[in-house]
Amino acid sequence: MESSKLRKLKLEISVAQRNSNDSRALRLILSNLSKLEDNAVLRERVAITLAQLGEKRSALEILDIVGRHYTNMGRAMRAISAAKQMRLLNPNTDALLDSIAAVYNIRSPFIDENVKVNLAEPLLIDLAGREPSLPIRELMALAAEHAKDLQGMAVGPQKVPPIPFLSLLPENALLKVLGLLEYSVFDKKESLLKRGDTQKELIWTVNDRLIAKSREGNYSLPPSCLIGLNSFGDSSRGSEIDLVAPVGSEILRLTANAIEELQALFPDFENRLSTLRRHSMTERLLRRHPIFGGLNDKMRVSVIETFTGMRVSEGESIIEQNHPSPGLFIVLDGEIDIVRENASTTVVVSTLISGDVFGEVGLITNQPAHAGCVMAKTGHLLHLPRADFSALVARYPSVAEYTANLAETRLNDFSS
Repeated sequence: MESSKLRKLKLEISVAQRNSNDSRALRLILSNLSKLEDNAVLRERVAITLAQLGEKRSALEILDIVGRHYTNMGRAMRAISAAKQMRLLNPNTDALLDSIAAVYNIRSPFIDENVKVNLAEPLLIDLAGREPSLPIRELMALAAEHAKDLQGMAVGPQKVPPIPFLSLLPENALLKVLGLLEYSVFDKKESLLKRGDTQKELIWTVNDRLIAKSREGNYSLPPSCLIGLNSFGDSSRGSEIDLVAPVGSEILRLTANAIEELQALFPDFENRLSTLRRHSMTERLLRRHPIFGGLNDKMRVSVIETFTGMRVSEGESIIEQNHPSPGLFIVLDGEIDIVRENASTTVVVSTLISGDVFGEVGLITNQPAHAGCVMAKTGHLLHLPRADFSALVARYPSVAEYTANLAETRLNDFSS
């Protein structure tokens, strides 16, 4: 996340640029270049200002330097945005996109899930921007000179974090996706997504300005967040958040048309989207589900690794009445009908949805299932096999307590 000091500085530069006060924008940049440990963001502002003043060649050169630095430092979304700005100046500039695809694809030796990108806090920021007091042409030349200096720029890839979804793609597919991404900067507040809407596009955050509004409250999304996975797969559903882009928000967007083109080119594209969506739902479940309530983060991960993800189509039987439960299940998405049968009737006792647990009654009582469980709407489940259940609850008493209480409640429901 950007520091408040750096955000104030960028705001002052943006205001100067919007008011066509290019001299002030360049003085603000020049007076602060040495105050930032990583000044790539100010070099990028030099490029933007020079481009607006007609110096496209210098702007392209600076954006290439900055984009490669961002690539090597693990700030992929900023690197892609730099590449997109280069394309606006010259549509034939693809070398930076080639470099990004080489570093961030699924087979890259540089990808490391555990890497965190931390930005150093500037000690002091000059918001006056009165120096150097030079004519605009001299300011432009001085700013270009500083922005093209390679000192402090990363010249080779380090270990970098993956880009959500994009780092699941091989290099050729990733390069194609990077070419289709659209970069946007918002100069006014705009609503991007409404809760409950199904939006057939993907959005990545470039900076930390986007606001997500959920039932639990409002919060800023950090860079590299991916929004829109809910809309894909057989069990697609509406958004759980309202998404708002305040002034200054930056995003990268893969439109519905671009996704259709990619699905035609790469048959496995939608499968990879579905896989990532399942992983995303699993992570959300880990954070929220009460079955993991008595565990710390390390324990939660250990527990979830004992489960297997599975996709189940509508109409498939998961547990058969009067047969042993094959294990414990947690619903990621889709719907499950709990069905009781007797000699003359079949009754749907209840319908389970995302987050619900089933299969526990037969495991706790060691008796045949009192009811069948049938997939009413295609979706994804997490499954813990019967053979692994005893070992899990012996190791984690809070999981044992949760499943025992749930089984007791269900048995009382069946009795009534």
